[in-house]
Amino acid sequence: MQLWQGDCLELMQDIPDGSVDMVMADPPYGTTA
Repeated sequence: MQLWQGDCLELMQDIPDGSVDMVMADPPYGTTA
C-alpha cells in the first residue's frame, strides 16, 4: 500500500495507468454540510 499526499494534478502525472485499485479522498474541512 502507498499513501500519497499532495496536489492531485501534480501527483497523478507520475502514476502509471491501470495501477490504482482504490482512491480515498477527503474534501477540505468546512466545505460540506
